[in-house]
Amino acid sequence: MPPTNASKTGDDPATRPQLAVDVASLGGMYAGKIRMVGTESGVGVRNAGALGAQAGSVTLTADGRIENSGTLRASEDATVRTAGEFSNSGALTAGRHVDIQAASLTSSHSSVLAAGVQNDGKLAESGDLRLHADGQLSAHGQTLAGGSLRASGQGWTSAAARPRASGSSWTAARVTSLAKTPRSTPGN
Repeated sequence: MPPTNASKTGDDPATRPQLAVDVASLGGMYAGKIRMVGTESGVGVRNAGALGAQAGSVTLTADGRIENSGTLRASEDATVRTAGEFSNSGALTAGRHVDIQAASLTSSHSSVLAAGVQNDGKLAESGDLRLHADGQLSAHGQTLAGGSLRASGQGWTSAAARPRASGSSWTAARVTSLAKTPRSTPGN
């Protein structure tokens, strides 16, 4: 039998998929509960549409980059876990808690990260926002929590963010706030 030159597609970075799920192509996804797990090593998730769990939670887990430029809404909890970067230029909101863990976390000037958001869009008096980055954490948009806001990373940078929470805790080796009035205020 002659030797073959077969190789696995996943072994060649040029042929390996970059995204496990691309919600931009789907347009939107609505369900009682949404859980997405990227299983191919290094692939990510991109949401440029709408992901909504109307009666439950949304969980996104991937080894690669998770990018949200659309709307991600959970009536209960929203959880994002990635070994790569989490990049948010859209809105990620939850009726209860939001928990994001990533190698680095960037939320742009036009973005929203919010926990404790009621159906009418107002902040409740509860709902915790937890942000953790192994490296840099940059929050430049709206960072809101009806309850507590906890952020940790090697460095935290905020240029236009106005963090709001009933209580907050920031842990970083280096904190840079370029905002005129970064603050922690009760309620909304």
